Amino acid sequence: MNSFFVKASKKYLFAVAVIVLLAAGCAKQSNNQPQQTQPTGNQNQPVVFDGRLQIDSPKEGDTVGQTFTVTGKAQDWFEGNISVAVLDTKDNQLYTSSFTVPDNYGQQAVFSQPITLVRQAATDSGRIEFIDYSAKDGSVVYKKTITIHFINYTTSNNNLLSYAAPQDAFSFHYTDDFGFNTDIKQIRSVSYIPVCNDNMVACVFYTGQAYKGTNFEGAGVSININKSLNTAAKCYNFAVSTNAAQTKVPDVGINGLIFRSATGGDAGAGHFHKVQVYRNFRNNSCYEIAQNVSYSSISNFEPGSIKEFNQDEAWKKLQTIINSFTFGPAVAETPVSVAPGPNQVTLTGTIVCLPHRNAQPGQPQTLECAIGLKESATGKYYGLKNNYKPIYDTNSKVQVIGTLVDDSKSNYDTVGAIEVSSIVKL
Repeated sequence: MNSFFVKASKKYLFAVAVIVLLAAGCAKQSNNQPQQTQPTGNQNQPVVFDGRLQIDSPKEGDTVGQTFTVTGKAQDWFEGNISVAVLDTKDNQLYTSSFTVPDNYGQQAVFSQPITLVRQAATDSGRIEFIDYSAKDGSVVYKKTITIHFINYTTSNNNLLSYAAPQDAFSFHYTDDFGFNTDIKQIRSVSYIPVCNDNMVACVFYTGQAYKGTNFEGAGVSININKSLNTAAKCYNFAVSTNAAQTKVPDVGINGLIFRSATGGDAGAGHFHKVQVYRNFRNNSCYEIAQNVSYSSISNFEPGSIKEFNQDEAWKKLQTIINSFTFGPAVAETPVSVAPGPNQVTLTGTIVCLPHRNAQPGQPQTLECAIGLKESATGKYYGLKNNYKPIYDTNSKVQVIGTLVDDSKSNYDTVGAIEVSSIVKL
């Protein structure tokens, strides 16, 4: 009897518990408060079109790698051109370029733009800036910012970076307040007047904050190779209408090599550009180092709103990079043949006493030492004219620049003579 009541009581309590749970469930569904969930990334964050731009990816707070893709919609951008920059929280410029969104007038146009950061972030977070500049005066008329995080970033205190070109053609050093790129399309919009040249093979451009609040626009060192300048004469001729630098200045020695140099600049719409270039004809190519600084006229701004930047300091920053420039191992150059008329040459070799022409082994020879050059690439001998000073001791390795002339009447076994314009010990 007692066991019967115990079993009945248990069934009754179970039924009551089920009713209570069902009632609680009904009450929860009738509650107007949404159910709380743990957010995962930014998948639930609404994306809003503001009339000009909508960024679908990456979203605010997303994490990106060294390469990622920006997607979204754009409308009413002048010529469809959108400038984009990626910076870390120290304002180091990791990427800057522009891309075109066609058919965006009066309607939204979809775009997808790949981005590869040209340097590693120094902080774990940063931002992407999308900017529209006025076609009239270059001022910012629209700007949208997306905050992001970086998968890869460095906290290293070593701020000296370096670049070595493929096949060790050349190398140089620069500090981490400069950005770096080998694609002019990605950095053409760094400043109103570009500080990297269209025929560049490598370029560094200032991204630091030392000139914030000044009329400074940009500064950079561009390493250029112009394939049309395929002879020394063409390479060293600066007096060409398309050259920004046409005023020839004295030759410059950079790490033991002589570079021909010229200065110049241009201006437009209150913006100014100054440039100095250094050229060396090597391995049948014209290498040019272009040192560029651009800035705005103070009159472009409200009185007292900005100050003049220190031009000397900016040039010194660039000069430090140029002073680190070196060529890699020389490739054998095409032998220079003597032709009628002047022929500009740049040759590297060793100062020697020239051997006599048609000398026979064991035959007596005069004991004078006629100083000349034995070229490293071919082993051929050249006389040196113009009594150029200083002439280094024999066995000194030098680079000689000058005009190659006929020397067939010489008593020495030379293929020509060089009327020297400059010589430097390596």
